[in-house]
Amino acid sequence: MIRLMQKVSGLLLKPNQTLREYIRDTGQTTGSTDKIILEFTRIVEKVLYSPHQVTEDDIKNGEQLARKVRESIGK
Repeated sequence: MIRLMQKVSGLLLKPNQTLREYIRDTGQTTGSTDKIILEFTRIVEKVLYSPHQVTEDDIKNGEQLARKVRESIGK
């Protein structure tokens, strides 16, 4: 997802930048897609920063959101 966003926005994720900060910065180039990306980011953050164990629903939701992002930016 980050690679796709970098390709579309031309902005790289900075070493100390959070995913939410990066999405905020890329929002100008992604338009309404940023809401989908924020939802995807919540799933990723839950997995990365909490004791939450990844579920099948997490995977399905992530795949659906990634597909929606690709469709909304025409990739």
